[in-house]
Amino acid sequence: MLSDRVYQQLRLGLMSGEFGPGERVSARPLAAQLGVSLTPVREALQRLLADGALTARAHASPTVPLFGRAELMEVARLRALIEGELAAAAAARITPNQLKRLEQLDAVISRAYQQNDRKADMAGLHRFSFAVYEAAGRPLWLEIASRLWMRTGPYLNLLYPDFMNAARKRAPEEQLRPRLIHALATQDGAEARAIATNGILGPFTYVAGLLDPGRPGS
Repeated sequence: MLSDRVYQQLRLGLMSGEFGPGERVSARPLAAQLGVSLTPVREALQRLLADGALTARAHASPTVPLFGRAELMEVARLRALIEGELAAAAAARITPNQLKRLEQLDAVISRAYQQNDRKADMAGLHRFSFAVYEAAGRPLWLEIASRLWMRTGPYLNLLYPDFMNAARKRAPEEQLRPRLIHALATQDGAEARAIATNGILGPFTYVAGLLDPGRPGS
């Protein structure tokens, strides 16, 4: 169905930071952008509202939720638990072809950063992460991770430029993606779990520090 395709496109947009915190997501501009009628867009937005990925007040367009510090960190900790387990599981069963794909995606992300292409950088981070998690072979866990990513993806925008610039200046042996690839290649599940967990909690602790303690706008 067309509404399913629109829903998947919007899900991906939320996970990869195409929408920012508090951004209004209006049906008519989206329909024009996607080249579809209003009906499938409205149906997709209703599904995202049911998922908790968007919020809306009466007679207003849906918006990306605004979190306070505690709310954001609660979701980040849930992500760390789920994604740490997925990374550990992936270490036990990842294939050479999947490892090669991760190396390719790592190179794509590095090029995007060098070209100052934030959109491609964030999209690459999403693809890299889920290429790891798909290798775990746990579809239910993967779906839970996707739903949590929809809630936190918009906040990736707040990592730029300061946090990401500092992260890119780390020594090669401190870069998280190459370390994770090495842990997966050597089937070190404990190390893969630790790297995945730190790769979530570190950035989102930084982002939480930028937010008001309570829910903005409440």
